Amino acid sequence: VLDLRGHGNARTDLDGLPQISGWTVDDYGRYDVAAAIEHIRNVTRKPKVAYVGHSMGGMVGSIYLGTMGDLAISSMVLVGSPGTFDHDVPMVELAGAGMAAGGGGLFWLETGLAADAAAMLGPLTPGRLHERLYNPEHFAPGNAERMLQRIVSPMSRQEMQHFGRMIRHERFESADGTILWTEKLAEVKIPVLGIAGGLDHVAHADWVRHLTESYGGPKQFVVMPEYGHLDLALGESASTEVWPVIEAGILAR
Repeated sequence: VLDLRGHGNARTDLDGLPQISGWTVDDYGRYDVAAAIEHIRNVTRKPKVAYVGHSMGGMVGSIYLGTMGDLAISSMVLVGSPGTFDHDVPMVELAGAGMAAGGGGLFWLETGLAADAAAMLGPLTPGRLHERLYNPEHFAPGNAERMLQRIVSPMSRQEMQHFGRMIRHERFESADGTILWTEKLAEVKIPVLGIAGGLDHVAHADWVRHLTESYGGPKQFVVMPEYGHLDLALGESASTEVWPVIEAGILAR
């Protein structure tokens, strides 16, 4: 389980200085994921790693594969990871506005404040935002609020600008717009399993299917009808309903 730079145990660099800005989503895939994979290979003495990515985790894993190729990866599992966006979806419009505002005026956004507000308000959140993030039926009372307070990640200006660009152009592209990552993935021939939530308002099933089908090797796509975005990985029944699908997908490959 990888903490990308600026997150979790990687909020400071090797010299103990705070990491707060200066990188894009591309950098996560090109450098952070690459470093982690090489570390795992060195420690385990195994030539290949199976990769499972949820949401942006699947996107940065795809950037790694589009940059480095698939020699070190045995299979890819994409869980709620979009390969395109659609402006007609309310969450996309909201996210695009937020990225534009944050990317233009902030070096660093502590998204924990928004999570605290959502956790406190719950069903009173404007537009019932919490139901767009997850299916409340997959959490016992109080657990969804605790999840929101713990899983959120801060975002740097360049990361917000990069997401803003992708949302604006409705495509999974590099920060400078010169690379369409879904085109690069046609050269990646490893087996891919895509898993989408039927109730996911953050990464719609069609968007996850788009990323899955961008790969050039054998593909499988599964929709979990009753799942939203966050509960697809963290819901209390995910360990018995979603994780076994992931496990079977890896073992089959």
